[in-house]
Amino acid sequence: MAKRMSAGAVRGGWQMADDDPRSFYEGKTDPAMPVHTANLCELIRDRIRQRLNQRVSNLEVEEEAGAIVLTGRCATFHTKQLAQHAALGVLNDEPLENRIEVLMP
Repeated sequence: MAKRMSAGAVRGGWQMADDDPRSFYEGKTDPAMPVHTANLCELIRDRIRQRLNQRVSNLEVEEEAGAIVLTGRCATFHTKQLAQHAALGVLNDEPLENRIEVLMP
């Protein structure tokens, strides 16, 4: 049954009582549902592009030896960190390697 969450928890949104609010708002996937690696890479790539609006150029998300690897170029370390956090929001327990280059002017 849906219930109204407190304003501090969900900012006035409706949600199922047994749902984890973090997974709903952070876009985490359900660990019980296996996601194919190609789909996972595509989800991560789309999420980074959506959140960072072209601030990472030549963005590639691939799987290497069981780890998800981010590659590309950006202008600041903050952007690199934002890309990593966007990817972590999709991953469950998969290892992540951030190889995004920061180009210093």
